[in-house]
Amino acid sequence: MEKREHRITATDSNLTPPPTVDGAVRPTPFREDGGIDRRSSLSIAFSILKWCMILLVVANHFIRANDIGAGEVTYRLSENAILLLVSRFVHYFFTNNGAPVFMIISGYLFYSLGDFSFKTQKRRLKPKIKTLLYPYLLWNVIVILATVPIILVNVEATSLDDCWRILTDNYGEHPIGQLFYNGSYFPLNEPLWFIRDLLYCMLLTPLFVRALRRAEWLFLGALGLFYICCFDVITELWFCEPLLFYSLGLWLRMKGVHDFKLPAKIVVALLALYTGIVCYLWTHPLVPTPYYDMLENTSHIILAVVFMAAAHYVAEHVKPGGRVFAVIGFLASASFFVYLAHYPLMWHAKNRVFLLVQPQTQMAEALTLVMAYFALVTLLTAIYWLMWRHLPTLHRLLLGRRPRPGRSR
Repeated sequence: MEKREHRITATDSNLTPPPTVDGAVRPTPFREDGGIDRRSSLSIAFSILKWCMILLVVANHFIRANDIGAGEVTYRLSENAILLLVSRFVHYFFTNNGAPVFMIISGYLFYSLGDFSFKTQKRRLKPKIKTLLYPYLLWNVIVILATVPIILVNVEATSLDDCWRILTDNYGEHPIGQLFYNGSYFPLNEPLWFIRDLLYCMLLTPLFVRALRRAEWLFLGALGLFYICCFDVITELWFCEPLLFYSLGLWLRMKGVHDFKLPAKIVVALLALYTGIVCYLWTHPLVPTPYYDMLENTSHIILAVVFMAAAHYVAEHVKPGGRVFAVIGFLASASFFVYLAHYPLMWHAKNRVFLLVQPQTQMAEALTLVMAYFALVTLLTAIYWLMWRHLPTLHRLLLGRRPRPGRSR
């Protein structure tokens, strides 16, 4: 027992903060039980990232040039040159970076001090079944109940075979199996692929920890190289993205890294490199697929580092216990509900806003779509506030967890 504790203490430096240049010891955000002090800059930075990244995730799904039917009028957004330009800009520059940052945070928070054996893993996974698997299954069912009746009304179905054919045409050949298969398929509620892959990563955490302890640079380097070069070329290996960024979060926690700030020169250099990559992709849509994927995946790694550094800079200027601190904590807790609920309501929000505004020009159509995006985010945040403040039973039913007022994470 003593030998095992000594090995873990020597490997995991969470409880031994590194000294500064003058020999003083930096304050650490880690509690003795391995958790993170919610009043620390690290916890505040994670809360800021959660809300900002969920806005990017929703934007990635929302601001697309899909045709919209509003009443008797069909808006041909796929032919809107302004919207095509804006949607490509948003896609390349920002929106695809939400999932990598969330995976880093998830790996960082899931790792704990102590004997990370399979027995410990079993104990730690029990609460995740309720807080992740339950809402994952529930909101996939909600999507089916919300969309299938509309599809069946619009398309004539005279038998059960017709219903199944319509279901597979809209949700894939294996609508039930792809809830659990993490290949190039999405679940019925498409954005929830993240929860599905995150649960797999949590199940495999003991293996990742062992690999990181024995050959950290080889393991991370191989994952990074494979992600950059082969991630989108081999479509069946979509699990490579969550595996890389989740392992990176584990590695940062194992090393006791709790300050993600970078020197200004490095941030500027990374942003310059990132801007160069995405501008090239934005202006050269016909780049051969392997080279396109390599550049895009490299840009994801760069911007994830920049996002985390920027969030930590902002967090250091937030006063713990103040009003801004409380608002950040609320928005971070609301991000999970916005993530779960935005997809079933997305098309309804577009239709209603376009029906209300009735834009006549391409610029008006683009602005209306942006308006619908902010309307949806505002509506979902208001609904969450109502549940968080007045309807805790509904909150627990839809999210699998009780509201925790005053907590930032």
